[in-house]
Amino acid sequence: MQSLPIDSVKNDVIDVLRQNSTLILQAPPGSGKTTRIPRFLMDSFEGKTLILEPRRLAARLSAERVAFELQQSCGEDVGFHIRHERMLSSQTRAVFMTEGLFLRTLLTNPTLSDINFVVLDEFHERHIHSDVAFALTRALQKNSRPDLKLILMSATLDTGKLLDSIPDAALIKTDVFTHPVTIEFEPATDHRPLEVRVALAVDALLSDARCPGNILVFLPGLADIRRAAQMVSQSKHIRTFQLLELRADSPHSEQKKIFEESPLRKVILATNVAETSVTLPGITGVIDSGLAKVAGHAHWNGLPTLEIKPISQASAIQRSGRAGRTAAGIARRLYTRADYQSRYSQEKPEIQRSDLTQVLLEVTVALNMITLNEKLKFADLEWIDPPLPESMAAAQSLLLQLGATDHNDMPTPLAAQMTRWPVHPRLARILEEGALTGRIREICLIVSILNEGFLIRRSSMTAATVSDCDLVFQASLYSSATNKNDFLNKSEAQLIDESQLKKIERTDAALRQIANIRSPKVTLPSPIDDCSPFAREILTGFSDRIVVFRKPKNKNFTPEIVFARGGLGQLSPASTVQDSKFGIALQAEQVRRQGATHFTTEVTAVSGLSPELIKDFFAPQLIKESMVVWDEHAEKVKCIERTLVDSLVIEEKPTAAAPETLEQELFNQLRARWPRPFHDITSITYFQTRLEILRNKFPDAPEIDLLGGDFELFLTHLCEGRKSFSEITSITLSQHIEEFLPYELRELINRELPHRLKLNSGRMVEVHYIEGQPPWLSSRMQDFFGTMKTPHVLSGTIPVTVHLLAPNGQAVQVTTQLESFWQNTYPDVKRELSRRYPRHYWPDDPSNAEPITRRPKPNQTPASTSRSK
Repeated sequence: MQSLPIDSVKNDVIDVLRQNSTLILQAPPGSGKTTRIPRFLMDSFEGKTLILEPRRLAARLSAERVAFELQQSCGEDVGFHIRHERMLSSQTRAVFMTEGLFLRTLLTNPTLSDINFVVLDEFHERHIHSDVAFALTRALQKNSRPDLKLILMSATLDTGKLLDSIPDAALIKTDVFTHPVTIEFEPATDHRPLEVRVALAVDALLSDARCPGNILVFLPGLADIRRAAQMVSQSKHIRTFQLLELRADSPHSEQKKIFEESPLRKVILATNVAETSVTLPGITGVIDSGLAKVAGHAHWNGLPTLEIKPISQASAIQRSGRAGRTAAGIARRLYTRADYQSRYSQEKPEIQRSDLTQVLLEVTVALNMITLNEKLKFADLEWIDPPLPESMAAAQSLLLQLGATDHNDMPTPLAAQMTRWPVHPRLARILEEGALTGRIREICLIVSILNEGFLIRRSSMTAATVSDCDLVFQASLYSSATNKNDFLNKSEAQLIDESQLKKIERTDAALRQIANIRSPKVTLPSPIDDCSPFAREILTGFSDRIVVFRKPKNKNFTPEIVFARGGLGQLSPASTVQDSKFGIALQAEQVRRQGATHFTTEVTAVSGLSPELIKDFFAPQLIKESMVVWDEHAEKVKCIERTLVDSLVIEEKPTAAAPETLEQELFNQLRARWPRPFHDITSITYFQTRLEILRNKFPDAPEIDLLGGDFELFLTHLCEGRKSFSEITSITLSQHIEEFLPYELRELINRELPHRLKLNSGRMVEVHYIEGQPPWLSSRMQDFFGTMKTPHVLSGTIPVTVHLLAPNGQAVQVTTQLESFWQNTYPDVKRELSRRYPRHYWPDDPSNAEPITRRPKPNQTPASTSRSK
């Protein structure tokens, strides 16, 4: 067996573990700690060891490497347990597993009764599950398992911080020999596509004498690997190397090629799964993109996400160290030195940047099962970096909503049931409801799609598709894609992501196994009038995501979304649910549309929902309220009864209300919108002018100001017995004013300052009262024949100015001395007007003229026109 640097401290490790419960081991990359520490423990101690790795590939490869060194098959003394796969037997003493599975192991074995050692490898990465494993192992050590040993190890540990947090821990640091690695940076920021820069860097290292061996390229994800592979395959050196890919879901046959001897050099395009743990053979060159997919969570629903972000300095050191594990090498960083120096020295602990709901549920249930000297809660555990209070509060609130905890944050009977599902508590709650409703098979598929992501987005399709639930639509595609008897149309078949299909298939199989369902066949129910057939089950996990859709006026726009708990958003064109009134928003993202200055919440996945189901589901929480509202379109007050969930109106129907309540709301709307509903309020100034003139002679007359002190009283009068603007305008504003006035004042003002005066001809002529002007009236001159004296108002004290009009409507005389006009001016006016308007009647003596009752007919003389006798 090949000797490794870590072998030199074997005895130190064994001696420390005999005396201490916790060991911190810091050893450089390539020293062999991942594969040799389990061997040390197996050789020197009884019992079983759990080695927790941050990645599935590292767990599998490490187990296979140790088994190979033992000349055994994986699954004998050494095995692994990762998501969807395990190689274990009753004799297995060292189990490599991913960190996330430790907590689930603890749920089935609360005291880790058959485990003697827990090893946290690559602890510097500070994943949430490694921190949880650390905290729970420490809790066991201090209570029911003082004999349990804990080992924390990595090449780049912050040992000072760890010793401060774990004062009883022992520290072993190894300064073993490592091969020198030359670090090179980009001289300046290069804005070319990543795959172009990778291809150029590969060509440069293939020609560099300092890099005689294999080349390892670190890329963020699968899409980047595929683009880079396409560019690298065009290299002029293509015949001199073998191009390989290494990622978490690489087929086992592809992974083995990396470790097999080959006459050609190897260029390995990898994600950060190659950053730590097992040494890849013959690597003397590393190309570091400086990027990685970092685990996070969707703020919207708490489900896990992977975002591409710059790596920390510690990760960069780990990556470059891969070039010097077996020989001197070179590491080419595709970013500048200044960029490197500006990065965090260590990645921020995931427990302070992730959704805590799932680990909080699992830890709460685990703590309830573990025998402790005192009752501990999540926040009481021994954390190296404690979780943020706001993240804790959000997780506690959601678990309470899901029914997993009570108001004291203690687990309910439902909590233990939910923890058997390896998914977010929202999805676990949906699965539990599916088991109750007898539709667990269909719900397993629905949850798998929601957990893993869609097969395709509708926005990628050429044909418009409308459904009552995005999940059911995707489930039907999955069913067709996996059923040989079903057929997809060409556009759908071409757009299905095969890798997504496999992920969903694996998760679905795992959930079916827990539910004890053997058959993969699924039968999806028919749509139910814009409501998802699985809406009840989905509601149990997303009861805080109820929305109502507002149809846009423009058919080219997608509906606006109103959230029950406040806020607005937009339905994504990618959603197939475009015609429902209510829905459950399952996925959303912040987008900024072209030309916009702010981000909008765009809901990308929806489940249709009926008002009947909402009322049934939320029956204890429904709020019913009667209220008077203003119908903007009809300009009418109405009383309605509303049924609400939170702030969302589920149902609205008319109901009765007291007349005074309706009048009050009409008054409020009238005052806010004045002068609506009137288009012209000159009637008010007309009245105010008349009243001012009247009070000059009758100072004891009431002082009324319709637009001042009496405004609200006047509006109250307008609203009496009414509930709409149309009822107010059923009579004129002048009539409203007349009705508002006291009887005595109305009689007085109409007598003293009448609206109209009757001429001797019998014609009624309107009198104009305008502020700053004397009263006046106007009409055709013929209407004044026989009226020889100037009309007066206000008990004959104020003469009315008379406007005498020619046949064309123009004033030929304005006077307050009508008698003088007839005597002195009329003859001249008659002479001029009779010449211009010969068909009109121009008597010589207007005092005795007969009034004209109609206009003369053609060929008729004015004298022959019919006159009143």
